[in-house]
Amino acid sequence: MIRKHASPHFLISATFMLLLQIVLTAGFAGSFGQQIFGDEKQTDGAETITENTLKFSKDQPAVEASPENFDFLAGYWVGNGLGGNCEETWMPDIEGSRIGTFRFHQDGKLIFSEFFQLAKHGDRWTLRLRHFDEELKGWEDKEKFVEFPLVRIEKNTAWFNGLTYKLMENDELHVMLAMKHKDGSVGEEKFIFKRKPLTDQGSR
Repeated sequence: MIRKHASPHFLISATFMLLLQIVLTAGFAGSFGQQIFGDEKQTDGAETITENTLKFSKDQPAVEASPENFDFLAGYWVGNGLGGNCEETWMPDIEGSRIGTFRFHQDGKLIFSEFFQLAKHGDRWTLRLRHFDEELKGWEDKEKFVEFPLVRIEKNTAWFNGLTYKLMENDELHVMLAMKHKDGSVGEEKFIFKRKPLTDQGSR
């Protein structure tokens, strides 16, 4: 997670860097690494990283998608993950650009937040994000951000590089993040969100 941009063969997860900070600041047990990778092939040529995540390849043709394919993300989502409470908001699309935020807090204390954009850059759909601490100080350099190129799109499911969003039938949003630990093993962090009114205070 020291690298800020995704490469086809070696992606350092932004959220993984967040895990590292949480380990240091919140005293969580365990040791976390900083890499995402995969080596198994899907029938469409995409490589798997974990059971629910895929890996982007620069040789992969650009995924055909329209802004409407991501409409399932819109809303205010509340759930748990990383040992605390998580909130994620996705605004409606405007001219092919969709903006969102993420907030993580534990025991009533804000730990970090994210600001992200889902849009087409060149010929590829890409999720770009930046992180901020509790005082709104950016984690990335001023001109940099973390990128997750789109690998595959289906109804109510979007696979980015090492990051998958899936809307379930019960209106739960499942988010899966692939991570490589320091011991070389690969894990999958899962976030389960429920859609709620924006005025809901139940997560705090």
